[in-house]
Amino acid sequence: MNGNRFHKDIEDIEIDSQRLLERFLTYVRVGTSSDRKSASSPSTPSQWDLLRLLERECEGLGLEISLSDRGCLYAELPPTPGCEDSTPLCFFTHVDTSEDAPGEGVTPVVHRGYRGGDLRLPHGRITLEEAPELARYAGAPIVTSDGTTLLGADDKAGIAEVMSAVETLVRHPEVAHGPVMLVFTTDEEVGRGTEGLDFDRIVGRVCYTVDGGEEGSLETECFHAWKVVAECTGRPVHPGTARGKLVNAVSMASLLVSLLPRNESPEATDGEYGFYYPLGIEGEVHRARVEILLRDFESGEMDRRKEALRALARAVEAAFPGGGVSLSFEEQYRNMGEVEGGDPRIVDYARRAVEDVCGEVKVRRIRGGTDGARIAERLGQPVPNLFTGAMLMHSTHEWVALPVMERAAAVVLRLISLWTDSENSGTL
Repeated sequence: MNGNRFHKDIEDIEIDSQRLLERFLTYVRVGTSSDRKSASSPSTPSQWDLLRLLERECEGLGLEISLSDRGCLYAELPPTPGCEDSTPLCFFTHVDTSEDAPGEGVTPVVHRGYRGGDLRLPHGRITLEEAPELARYAGAPIVTSDGTTLLGADDKAGIAEVMSAVETLVRHPEVAHGPVMLVFTTDEEVGRGTEGLDFDRIVGRVCYTVDGGEEGSLETECFHAWKVVAECTGRPVHPGTARGKLVNAVSMASLLVSLLPRNESPEATDGEYGFYYPLGIEGEVHRARVEILLRDFESGEMDRRKEALRALARAVEAAFPGGGVSLSFEEQYRNMGEVEGGDPRIVDYARRAVEDVCGEVKVRRIRGGTDGARIAERLGQPVPNLFTGAMLMHSTHEWVALPVMERAAAVVLRLISLWTDSENSGTL
């Protein structure tokens, strides 16, 4: 398949590259960092700003829309005549960005003259050592932030791509397609992306998330994910008379973190290996709290990690007589690759769409999670994750190449055409 062109009766129609770029730049300028400590839904009010912008844009395209009070925007493109019985599709993206790097006041920069090598930003540079993929896109427009914030391509590139795909269908009513719904969620980055989702709206639909990274990648599995909170209880005593009496909860928390195996941390693992990720410590002498994330692809290995933490908690208690460590475990999501059932075409068509557009498909496990993990668990069917082109996500060096965004939008269109053609002509 050639670049940003797509299938059969729409093979001569192209994604509007300039419009795709313009909407992406508009979206990233809306700061939407989520906040894991907030109890609100969404966790930050700024996410409503982008939801309402998208609501207006979807209205302008004539989509049937509904914005819930929990921060989920549903926008549906009705089927063309004769395709009413086609399998309804649903594409998920999320409006929030990670709080791991500054996300407010984003100043996007379009590098139109990139000639290869390190990419200079207004503040700093992206090196080929950290981003070897950059070399593939010499001569192509590259979008970054100014180096002081993240860009927000995770997942605003995905949002721009699905919006451009649907806009293309709206502009060309002669192109046959079944029902297509876009769902924009909030708080995906803090593990709450599906909390406000009305599953009754998506039952019976084939679902995909558009939240991946590298061009050509297709993610069909993800981590098993647990959050562990360790509550360390000490015994405060005046430090002047503390010998043999004081039990410092802060020291207990520090020891617990130091006992985590360094070779099983995020910074020391890749590929198929899971990790322990101490996310934060807070507290005082009498009580301290440690939050630790556990990630692994295999359920048996996850059980091992949980038991290892219990053993470490006992070791800390032994080192601090009179102190206590209690652990609470919360499952965040499961490896969606272990979901049994569903139509095999869900994955097969995704593979074919990516291969047709990009020339090859790289089927991978996500070293993370998406809304798709929870959706797959609830629906009992796979929810593959499509690439967006976002790279070095959650960092101030995040970047995306415009041609990859065009091809990501074309993959969405190709996927729609595969489902439509198979059910209305009986053949691919």
